[in-house]
Amino acid sequence: MSEGEKKLLQHFKRERRPQLRDMKLKSVMRELGFLQLEYCGTAAEAHPPEYRKSVFEVDNRRLLSEASTINGVDDLAFLCANCHRTIHVDAEMPAVDVFCRKLHG
Repeated sequence: MSEGEKKLLQHFKRERRPQLRDMKLKSVMRELGFLQLEYCGTAAEAHPPEYRKSVFEVDNRRLLSEASTINGVDDLAFLCANCHRTIHVDAEMPAVDVFCRKLHG
């Protein structure tokens, strides 16, 4: 196969309700008064407004494969793209304080 060649991929994907992301962001705003990421502590104001939606991500605290339903915003973590990728190095999402110690030494 040469680089750039098209390749057909098929897979199953588990997804949460799309509304939960917006609900989580609103929950963080109500709780803190501003948007701040759980793991790295970055505040929304560190990014231009037009990029905030793409920089801030929401992920399940429990794997959807282990818990087929998500009950609400407390089951979600508010992450930046870097923390989101890093946290998935571990098979199970660690607690905020555990991840921060690993990340920052």
